[in-house]
Amino acid sequence: MKENGPAILVAVDGSLPSENAVRYGARLAKTLGARVSLFHVMESDKIGYWLFIDRHFHKELEKAAQQVIEAAEKILQAAGVAYTVETKEGTQAVYLEIVHKIETTPGVVALVMGDRGVCLREHHILGSTTERVIREVAKRALPVAVTIVPEKLALDAAL
Repeated sequence: MKENGPAILVAVDGSLPSENAVRYGARLAKTLGARVSLFHVMESDKIGYWLFIDRHFHKELEKAAQQVIEAAEKILQAAGVAYTVETKEGTQAVYLEIVHKIETTPGVVALVMGDRGVCLREHHILGSTTERVIREVAKRALPVAVTIVPEKLALDAAL
């Protein structure tokens, strides 16, 4: 995978909007001659009661993260775009992890993410993580285009 040149950061969580974001990110990467940087954050801050239960939850989080990444990789492989993958255990809020990834990934020119995640069905317009990412990117004046992909995206499955 090429590490130099522009990168399209695609934040994934396993939701339908996230899957659409991968498709859109692949199309954008092909258009720009860029690579895709897949990024998934495991929210492990919600566990912490008993050690034996925590181990079980952590294994479940890792398994779910692997499934999310594998589904996204299939889309990118079918599209024929170069990509890298990172799964991170969140130490801070997911939106901050995404913004940190933008700041620390060389060549990121765009962020693509779904309009809402797996836990949210109805919200005013956007999911809370998506809304917070947009606000934080603007607040920090990061030089990236942020593209929000809806659940109902009219995008050909074949890229």
